[in-house]
Amino acid sequence: MYSKEVLKRFKNPKNAGEIKNADVVAEVGNLKCGDVIKVSLEVKNGKIKDVKFMTYGCVSAIAASDMLCDLAKGKTLETAQKIKFKDILEKLGGLPPIKYHCSVMAVEALQKALKDYLKTEKKKDKDKVKNKPNKTNTKKYRKNFGNLQKITEKTTLGKLPQDSKTQKILAKHGVPCISCPHIGMEQDFLTLGFISKTYGIDLKALLKDLNK
Repeated sequence: MYSKEVLKRFKNPKNAGEIKNADVVAEVGNLKCGDVIKVSLEVKNGKIKDVKFMTYGCVSAIAASDMLCDLAKGKTLETAQKIKFKDILEKLGGLPPIKYHCSVMAVEALQKALKDYLKTEKKKDKDKVKNKPNKTNTKKYRKNFGNLQKITEKTTLGKLPQDSKTQKILAKHGVPCISCPHIGMEQDFLTLGFISKTYGIDLKALLKDLNK
C-alpha cells in the first residue's frame, strides 16, 4: 500500500520537531476534522536555512510533511513558493489517491508560513521607513537647490537649508527660527554675521556646525 520511502519517513522522520526562535510558524488543518500540520522556518538572507514540522495525523501526513521539509530546506523563498504537492508525491514514490490531500496540506502549511513571513517582513520595512528620522543631507539639499557654496557669515537665513537638522543647529546656538513671525520677509537679507552680532552668538561655532 505504501512505498518504502513513505514507510521510512513515517518511522524515522528527519525533520520532525520545532525550531526554537523560528522566524515564522504556520499551522493548517483541524483536529476535529483530522490531520494537523505545523511547520516552523528559519530564514536567512532570503533562503530557508532550516524547516521543521509537527504533524498530528496518519502515515501519509507525516511522510509528506517530512519530505516537504527536505524539498524546502536551502531553497530561496521564491523557489520554495513553487513547490507543488505533486513534487512530494513524486519524491515519496506515490501515495494512495485517497491520501493525496496529505501532500496538499503539507504544501499549504509551507505556503502559509511563507506568506506570513513575507507579510511580517514587509511590515517591518514600512515601520523602518515610517520611524526613520527625517534627516536631510545638507550637502545634497544645497546641490538640489543650486547652492554649492560653503555657508559663511555672509549667508542669509533665507539661503539656509530648511530642514530639521538646520533648525536644530540654529536653535542650539540661539538663532531665531527662519519661520518666526518677527523675522518675516527679512530672512533673505539677514546674514549670519549680522544675526551673530545682534544676538551675541558664537559665529565660528555656528558655522562649524552648519557646514558639517
